[in-house]
Amino acid sequence: MNVVSEGPTKVTKATIDAAWRRRKPDHRLIVRDKDCRGLALIVNPTTMTWSYAYRPRGPILAQDGACRTDGDAGQCGDALAR
Repeated sequence: MNVVSEGPTKVTKATIDAAWRRRKPDHRLIVRDKDCRGLALIVNPTTMTWSYAYRPRGPILAQDGACRTDGDAGQCGDALAR
């Protein structure tokens, strides 16, 4: 599967409709939002879904005393579901 990433761009209803019209078999289109960092619309050949990935700012202390930062991601649901 080929993956194409666009953006950051302002995601509007027109942007979403245009991305849906441009979908192709065996292609995944990822449209990243300019205003909300980490928010992306993922357009597959048959579905669309929203994804939000973030990394908390500041250190998180592990039990062994080492500093690390964790990242996390979640999916918000099917954009075509009504």
